[in-house]
Amino acid sequence: MDWLQFTSSLVSSLAWPVAVVAVVVALRRQLGALLPRLQSVKYKDIQVEFEKTLAKAEAEAPRPLAPEIAPTLPAELTDEERFGRIVELNPSSAVLAAWSDVEVALKFMAEQAGIQSPGRRFFYPLSIVPKLEHMGRINHQTSALIDDLRVLRDLVIHAEGGGVVSAEDAWRFKRLADQAVAELRDSGATE
Repeated sequence: MDWLQFTSSLVSSLAWPVAVVAVVVALRRQLGALLPRLQSVKYKDIQVEFEKTLAKAEAEAPRPLAPEIAPTLPAELTDEERFGRIVELNPSSAVLAAWSDVEVALKFMAEQAGIQSPGRRFFYPLSIVPKLEHMGRINHQTSALIDDLRVLRDLVIHAEGGGVVSAEDAWRFKRLADQAVAELRDSGATE
């Protein structure tokens, strides 16, 4: 194969991918406007129709129980009791609950520091933590702890079967998450 054949082969191999990228770039605003209207997502054999399923569940939900027959719930639970109940039900869910406390503290600290995510609908801790460290708002140890917690959270989210976390591990994760939140609060309080 000479250089002319190689170039011809390369151009023919890249033509469709380049054309698709060019169309997406040219129509990015129009495609962005269509994304909120997305009704379903399909990946391999899994199809999610979240909005339609949610609307169906809302329509089929029974009416709220009358106060006289409503089940009595225990008095307000402490954080530890609430977390313990989540651990009993599903340790993986408990890890996600503990992580959400870290995200709330990170979002608050990012807002205090004036860090914004322009054009984004969601908060991305992965992009915020390095900025906070660079600004001197958190130290390297806290940054590393939050990153480790995020990696562990990702393992839980992407685990197949969901049974990867023991109750003991969920409590260990909670202690580290509480430590990260305390570090973030302490760092924010000194500013």
